[in-house]
Amino acid sequence: VEMYARCASLVKAQQVFDELPIRDVVSWTILLAGFAHTGNDVIVIHHLENMLRDGIEPDEVTFTLLFNVCSHSGQLDKAQLYFETMITYYNIIPNLEHYTCMVDLFSRARLFDKAIVLITSMPIHDYIHIWTVLLGACQQCGNLELGNYAFEHAIQLDEKYATAYVCMSNIYADAGMQEEANKIEALRLKNRAKELSE
Repeated sequence: VEMYARCASLVKAQQVFDELPIRDVVSWTILLAGFAHTGNDVIVIHHLENMLRDGIEPDEVTFTLLFNVCSHSGQLDKAQLYFETMITYYNIIPNLEHYTCMVDLFSRARLFDKAIVLITSMPIHDYIHIWTVLLGACQQCGNLELGNYAFEHAIQLDEKYATAYVCMSNIYADAGMQEEANKIEALRLKNRAKELSE
């Protein structure tokens, strides 16, 4: 099933899946991932419903897949429902990837207050990628104040993280603040030179 799914031969993947004597959460999630990879979000949700009807409970990998599907299709309401269900009904503790997907969805919808509340509720705050996601969203919508906030957190975790500098420089440049953009770029180049000399 996984081989056919990875090759986007979903008809074959479905045929082999249908012939399985036992279908567990792993085989279901592999099939869901195959359809998700080709952008068939409607079929993913349809198969999820079939999985639940078969009495198979999703695990944290299944939920990661569902959050990614919701993120790609911008389905914030559905993602929030899955997130709450995962925690309250299935007693699954969110992992960093789950949090990142939700922060991405909130940020794309410009619900930055909710994104920050979610980040601060995380048991671990030193995950640089989540700040980069927030920073990227700030760049897209020109949110200078929150961009600075995300940038400061990112470089506290890794002062040599080039992506953070590039995003912040772009935010300043887009806001017409070229001098500040140049300062950020100079800091990036300084850190890069320091890294190469070590």
